[in-house]
Amino acid sequence: MVGYANPVYFYHNEHVDYGSGYCSTEYNGKLYLGTNQGLYVSQDDELSLIKGSQGQVWNVSKVGSTLFCCHNRGLFLVDQNDSLHALDCSDGVWSVSPLNDKSAIVGSYNGFYYLFKDSKSWQLKYLNGFSETALNYTLDENNNIEVKKELFSCIDLTSLKCTDSEESIMKLTEKVNEFVDKYPDLSNVAAICVYPNMAEIVSDTLEADDVKIACVAGGFPSSQTFTEVKVAETAMAIHTGAEEIDIVIPVGKFLCGDYEGMCDEIGELKDVCGEKPLKVILETGALMTASNIKKAAILAMYSGADFIKTSTGKEAISATPEAALVMCEAIREYYQETGRKVGFKAAGGIDTVKKALAYYTIVKEVLGEEWLNNGLFRIGTSRLANLLLSDITGEEIKFF
Repeated sequence: MVGYANPVYFYHNEHVDYGSGYCSTEYNGKLYLGTNQGLYVSQDDELSLIKGSQGQVWNVSKVGSTLFCCHNRGLFLVDQNDSLHALDCSDGVWSVSPLNDKSAIVGSYNGFYYLFKDSKSWQLKYLNGFSETALNYTLDENNNIEVKKELFSCIDLTSLKCTDSEESIMKLTEKVNEFVDKYPDLSNVAAICVYPNMAEIVSDTLEADDVKIACVAGGFPSSQTFTEVKVAETAMAIHTGAEEIDIVIPVGKFLCGDYEGMCDEIGELKDVCGEKPLKVILETGALMTASNIKKAAILAMYSGADFIKTSTGKEAISATPEAALVMCEAIREYYQETGRKVGFKAAGGIDTVKKALAYYTIVKEVLGEEWLNNGLFRIGTSRLANLLLSDITGEEIKFF
């Protein structure tokens, strides 16, 4: 018989109710435990309650070398002496998602904050437009007909199914043609997005002005094929009619730290595209952390991406507002550094008007109104078009 040491340590004190454990982290050689009774710190295998932390501690998060406590009474900085310092936040706070060592996105009971460190101290800036909890928000300010018309004009009408056929793609394209006469007062969708082998069908059928032909390429959706195959597929898509290309970063290379290989591949595919826009999908659900998302976004933009896009829609986790916030912040920083505007595309699971309004609001608040056009903002979807039309017209529409 071989004996193993138990890797699980149970804190138990018959005189103390530690409560339900929600979160934990190690910081400066100490263990911090967040519970529904407050924030505890462990030294020498003993837990002690940090003064002033009584209440619900939803999370403890590190941003650079600073520890933050997400509490039902707000956001607190935990100093090296285990004292709490409240930041200027009147809301309860669910989470802190670091962007880098000096900034993060804070999810609160009533929306989102931008957390950043200036030359003197940590500051919070509320992101306007979110009227409810970060876990379940609606966006009243932008919930109007004009915004919904703008959103409709930013749609990449997408069909990426294994059952796609020449006939089904032709019917979809003909619907886009018919839209011009059916709804003369509305702008059409921005693009029709299909697999590369369908580009020629769309090109031969499409008559509507200002609607682009977009193709996924480069080994979509996994990006797991030879670079030579990715180059050839992208070139063939363009040759047969594609005016925009959507590719996926080689996520495996990124997660293994092969940033040079990832960037070289994006740069090579951008060379194939030339002046045609290249949308680079980060597959944010697979990247897992805000810092990974931001790093991938920055690398993609410096490698030539004209848009950065959230997701393929083929993974378990698709687009999320948290990922969108990180990406838009990266776009803003890149623009400030280079003067080049990069677009943002949300895709994957955007199946309600409410979700679309969330991404519109994020772009508006972080990047500004100059990004609110289909030259810099897109939504990849198939289901949203009819829902937006229904809201705009005031009656149920099943046009597409």
